[in-house]
Amino acid sequence: MPTKDQKQSTVAELTQAFGRAQMAVVADYRGLSVSELTDLRRRVQAAGGDVTIAKNTLLKVATKGQENWTALDSLLAGPTAVVFGFDDVVGPAKALSDFAKEKRAVKIQIRGAVLEGKPVDAKGVEGLANLPSREVLVAQLLGVLQGPLRNLVGVLAGPSRKMVYALEAIRKSKESA
Repeated sequence: MPTKDQKQSTVAELTQAFGRAQMAVVADYRGLSVSELTDLRRRVQAAGGDVTIAKNTLLKVATKGQENWTALDSLLAGPTAVVFGFDDVVGPAKALSDFAKEKRAVKIQIRGAVLEGKPVDAKGVEGLANLPSREVLVAQLLGVLQGPLRNLVGVLAGPSRKMVYALEAIRKSKESA
């Protein structure tokens, strides 16, 4: 049985994590072995997140007074694992979703999430996990931004190109004459 000091320490750590996080995904981890849970932690940490398992009452105490996390209370029932996304919200959600798909025999069920203060259901978390990585999204955005500039360069080069063709036609006509 944890002592009062241990509980206060856990609440302080959770409060700090919630203060830094942009996203928190809540999942039921029932049925996971210790090695599978360790594997999940490693995957999420590699994606820039963190996995925490805590009692629901401690999670509620840690989020008390923080308006961004009030929607989390409705997701806290039964054994709870919280996946935090700090800088990148897609990476940890993708790691959790991929892990859940791989371990279908073991039941890990995503209940929902809170993303920047807004509640997201389990399907929304799946949609978030299916997004491309941040680097791919930035590359796609740059491609979209470059398209009009490339077209503008082509339009502006058109008159000079026509002039070169006209001069070449005049040169050929004078040579043949």
